[in-house]
Amino acid sequence: MNVFPLLACLNFAQAAGISGPAQFEVSTLPDTFDGLLTGLNSSDPNDQQFAVRELRRRVRSALSSVGSTNELVSTGAQQDLMDYDQRLAPVCVTKISNNELTRFCADILGLLETQNALTALNLATEQPQTSFTQRRIQRAIHKIEVAGERSQ
Repeated sequence: MNVFPLLACLNFAQAAGISGPAQFEVSTLPDTFDGLLTGLNSSDPNDQQFAVRELRRRVRSALSSVGSTNELVSTGAQQDLMDYDQRLAPVCVTKISNNELTRFCADILGLLETQNALTALNLATEQPQTSFTQRRIQRAIHKIEVAGERSQ
């Protein structure tokens, strides 16, 4: 067996500065609601993306837990949703104009059925967006309008 090609590859990798598997940057955001809100307001787009995705996941989780047979879980989820509605929804309304966060914020606002977000969402439909993002915005507007009709 000829080992020359193997040695040549190793020598090339060493000369090129390749030293093992790729290193990925890990988010340093705290995994708390306040930490995620700070990340959403951050100037770092990676922190914003991580925070908005995690917050959307938490809103969905809380919504699915509201109807739980466990009263403690259901009460905790209702409290979380009130916190999200009071503290997260206003931030999402201001961030809806950020193209990288539009669809995630639209999802959050639609899930929370935030009536105050209708103006911002309607303005977002006028901005150039991908068709996928436009559908998300339209779905959020529809959910909010239906919730408004139910409450009247």
